[in-house]
Amino acid sequence: MHEETNSGTAAGTNSPIRVNLLIGELLKRQREVMGLSQQEIGSQAGYPRGNLVGMIEGGRCVIPLSKVSQFTAAYCFHPEFSLVLIKYLHPGVWSDIPGATEEHQGLSFAKDEMNRRVDDVFRKSLECHGLTTFFRT
Repeated sequence: MHEETNSGTAAGTNSPIRVNLLIGELLKRQREVMGLSQQEIGSQAGYPRGNLVGMIEGGRCVIPLSKVSQFTAAYCFHPEFSLVLIKYLHPGVWSDIPGATEEHQGLSFAKDEMNRRVDDVFRKSLECHGLTTFFRT
């Protein structure tokens, strides 16, 4: 069971496939730094086999929305990183968050601030793993 790749794009990435690959590579590098196997990450996130983790790290599927917080914890990212995963892997859900899009009039400052904050978390995570050239604003 896995979710198909979607339409989320990071600033400067130009395509949804590229953002899936970028997030996948980030997760892979984080796992390797931690010295864990795909199976160990999967097990911590509630998937005892590592095949889903390999597909996620390869950009072939996205983390299921219901498991975003478990994967964030399994990879030892700060809980804020869950918002990065939601914004870029589940853009339809992200756009439904009040203040996340222009559609919610009167909240444009909140939307801008929220997007800036999430992009900053993403950028810093990429910097830690030498992937900053792929994320431009």
